[in-house]
Amino acid sequence: MFFDEVIKEYEDKGILKKNTIVDRFLEVAGKYADKKAIYDSEHEITYKEMADKILAMGGFLKTQGIDTGDRVLLHINNSIDYAVALLGTMAAGAIPVLLLQEHRQEEISCIGNEVEAKGYITVNSGFIKNWKEMTEEVIRNVSGLKVILTKNANEIITEKKVFSLKDAYSNREYTENLSKYNVEAVFLLSGGTTGKPKIIPKLQEAYLYNIEKCMERSRFDETTVYLTSLSVSHDFALANPGMLGALLAGGTVVLPETPFPDDAFEMIEAHRVNTITIVPALLKAWLDAMEYNENDLSSLRLVITGAAKIDEKLGNRVEKTFGVKIQNGYGLGEGITCFTSIDDENRIILNTQGKPISEYDSIKIIDEDGRELPQGEAGELTEKGPYTFGGYYKNDELNRRLFTSDGYFCTGDKAMLDDAGNLVILGRVREQINRAGENVIPSEVESLLRRCTGIIDAAVFGEEDEKLGEKTVAALIAEKEKSRKEIAEEITLMGGAVYKIPDEIFYLDKFPYKNIGKVDKKELYRLYQKERKAKNGKD
Repeated sequence: MFFDEVIKEYEDKGILKKNTIVDRFLEVAGKYADKKAIYDSEHEITYKEMADKILAMGGFLKTQGIDTGDRVLLHINNSIDYAVALLGTMAAGAIPVLLLQEHRQEEISCIGNEVEAKGYITVNSGFIKNWKEMTEEVIRNVSGLKVILTKNANEIITEKKVFSLKDAYSNREYTENLSKYNVEAVFLLSGGTTGKPKIIPKLQEAYLYNIEKCMERSRFDETTVYLTSLSVSHDFALANPGMLGALLAGGTVVLPETPFPDDAFEMIEAHRVNTITIVPALLKAWLDAMEYNENDLSSLRLVITGAAKIDEKLGNRVEKTFGVKIQNGYGLGEGITCFTSIDDENRIILNTQGKPISEYDSIKIIDEDGRELPQGEAGELTEKGPYTFGGYYKNDELNRRLFTSDGYFCTGDKAMLDDAGNLVILGRVREQINRAGENVIPSEVESLLRRCTGIIDAAVFGEEDEKLGEKTVAALIAEKEKSRKEIAEEITLMGGAVYKIPDEIFYLDKFPYKNIGKVDKKELYRLYQKERKAKNGKD
């Protein structure tokens, strides 16, 4: 069944409501006009002020030639500007493409050309040393840009017109909300971002449904004071239920400038935060920071975690130290979201990812031949439902491989269902490294490493790590050995994201191969462990 036919079926059943995220936000803003919507590290904004800026920006983009369905790149740190640019782009009928702060000119240019971006909104957060040069290179490389928006337009030297965000916020020529329920709300990014980016289109009415069902499961309402240190370019922090969930509930969003515990702790105390979204690796850092913390965190009630497995001991420490309830989950930008219930027992919360948020979600666990497995047996998780996407943007070849004949999306995750029907994620069927919540594609890192001076070949795999969940290990064949620092500098100069730099490297004269001509990564891992034991023995 084609995607539009599937969506129409959900519409006909009254499951999808032909509504948009901006429509819902404006309804909430009318009800809570004078209430604070967002605090960031420097500013605050009420719902009414935010609604005015969103409509002003939407009108500005429209008058500058951004049409319905045009793509606009967003490269902004967690801030009020991010939220306004996101919803303002939607209000123009356009599609925001959500870039991470870690992305640099190579990835941004590649994505920009792939989606034929017409707009580019970028803010210098102060954490990108070569932001000016990077931005100018992106503008040169992405040929179709019509509108470029930033905080200080005079910082950028380019032949194209660069506007200030103030220009957009002060626009009053066009204030109608042009978002449409059957146009994509956002383009999310999945893992790989060079070569052929995996871009996830999320339809407005379906994404809104996803957010609202997450809000129900996490019990978001007007009393929710929500903080995340994760980038809201991640689906988890944006919409599960995330920043958008808190705003659509009439709550308050708090956005620290950095993921460091000190910044978050100060803002939790200042704004009486009661709910946070965080990944296990960052939770560990927060626990360590509690040894010297002097802030009052007694307002905290709920910790929503996911993106990696939470260790049961860590979970128990979190509950005891912060006096909170944990909600554990699993979600894909491509589709299904699962969460434990707030009232579940700890053994369920800390050992499963709970159940789908919608009664219309459908899960099958299948074996290598596509046969459905009984409850309790492990295989690949496949799923479909009202908010599952219809395929990666402009990637028909990949999409044909990832959907079953009956319309289930093959996630690549190894999973099982327990006796009570809770999902238990066991790892990956297909190769991928989950490093502190970031999806690292080994082939992508290998490509970057092979471009480094003197590196002949590279093979990358993951290793369990207490702080990161998984770390990235690179086996290299090289003309001469180089330090990790030297390699990191080269990858940074190429414009590669920081999280793609290997955490560990080791050198070999040759790689072990399977009889099918592929590098034998199991044998590589064994060699890595052998070398590590030898080094530890010497120490």
